Amino acid sequence: MSKLTTFIVTLRALLGSDGIRGLRALLKAALRPHRLRAIDIREHARASRRPPAPVAGRTQARREGDGVMDMTRRRTHRAAA
Repeated sequence: MSKLTTFIVTLRALLGSDGIRGLRALLKAALRPHRLRAIDIREHARASRRPPAPVAGRTQARREGDGVMDMTRRRTHRAAA
């Protein structure tokens, strides 16, 4: 068997585009007619536009309280037909 060639490509999604969907479409297009299969994909942390995961302490502060939910039933007002 011959040695397989491996390529490294760096991509960046443009503003206003869905980067994940674009990447998936690109990978499908590379595989089907060109027989190029992705073997390793990583998201660069510094290039990510997603906000960082919330810190447990900040989200926990919102949850503190009496812990009792208002379970009273509310009536919905429907327009007369």
